[in-house]
Amino acid sequence: MSKIALEQRVLLELLSGEITGESEISKEDLKAVNWNGVLKEARAQAVPLMAAEAAAKYKEYISNYEKWKDVMTCAHVANVVTAYNEQQLGQLMGDRPYFILKGMSAASYYPKPHERCFGDIDFLIDPGQREEIERLLENSGYKNWNKEHICHVVFTKENAHLEMHFEISGIPYGKPGEIIRDFMKGAAEHRRTAEFDGWSFPAPEDMYHGLIILLHMQHHMLSEGVGLRHICDWACYVQKTAKDGFWKELLDLFERVGLLTYAKVITKLSAKYFHIHCPNWAEDADEQLCDELMQDILIGGNFGRKDIVRSKSGMMISEHGKCGTQRGSIENLFLTLHHSTSARYPVVKKFVLLYPFLDTWRVILYIGRMVTGKRKSILKMAPIAKQRRSVYERLHLFEI
Repeated sequence: MSKIALEQRVLLELLSGEITGESEISKEDLKAVNWNGVLKEARAQAVPLMAAEAAAKYKEYISNYEKWKDVMTCAHVANVVTAYNEQQLGQLMGDRPYFILKGMSAASYYPKPHERCFGDIDFLIDPGQREEIERLLENSGYKNWNKEHICHVVFTKENAHLEMHFEISGIPYGKPGEIIRDFMKGAAEHRRTAEFDGWSFPAPEDMYHGLIILLHMQHHMLSEGVGLRHICDWACYVQKTAKDGFWKELLDLFERVGLLTYAKVITKLSAKYFHIHCPNWAEDADEQLCDELMQDILIGGNFGRKDIVRSKSGMMISEHGKCGTQRGSIENLFLTLHHSTSARYPVVKKFVLLYPFLDTWRVILYIGRMVTGKRKSILKMAPIAKQRRSVYERLHLFEI
């Protein structure tokens, strides 16, 4: 980990200690590290709560530990609000088949579930009940954003932000997508009851959860970028389920859809940086690629929040991970533009001849805003996209 800054190395060890109980931070590093820098990195990587609780044992070295406690308190409050909103959703849904995606479901695999910071409430429903559940939410005071999206609808109410999925995110085009959709048929019926701080909620069965979070992770990695929270989710999942019997079937699925190399690399990366046990099936992963992916995560931060130009460069790498890295930069830019035009102007679905005019107009607008500095320069994005792509291409995503 010689290329990783001291603050980042300390953060990784703090997280490792919470996941596996193993961490190696020397007294010299504890004294030398900039603890403000560690906290800043933890927030950029969406893991402040886990880091803050881990740092408590080293508070004698932290001059501003009160700031860490404030961050911890705010994160706990945000989690409680999310948990309450999820309980409200559960009461509305009744016995309808659904389960929580990521968030609380991911937290249930953590040694200390309350340390996983939550964002929006994502949940998967039976697509056949979409209209019924939309009416149910609207009649209960939730506002439908009416924003077109390929796999979910957004509802808001006071402090609640719900993403109702009728399909999981990250499903690719072509044969891999067909295989995944077939595998996920009736998934909402396959659920387990999980708990968070005494509250029960429906979560996907273990095997489905593995596919869900791996697809979600690659989807964001190839676009704006992922943070350490995503890696912690996978590390905790593998650590808790590694000996379960479903892995043979899951790995076979990964191989059939072109996700096996990715699963191996993320697992070996988790073993190297968080000290989980590396399963036999992941031992042959390319260690250099693991290191380069970790560098990519640390440079970009969660959803690319550390570098906006870097996050926007994802437009040139892949169309939100729908086809891996198999298309060129210009084609990806065009497809991103084309689909965002469809989302922004739904009328084009009825009048398809409007597409070329609106697409052209939006290109002209973007160039004008780029010249005036209101949009990020594609010329600045290009070399970053090229460097990122050189790493991701070696994952062979969805190549079958």
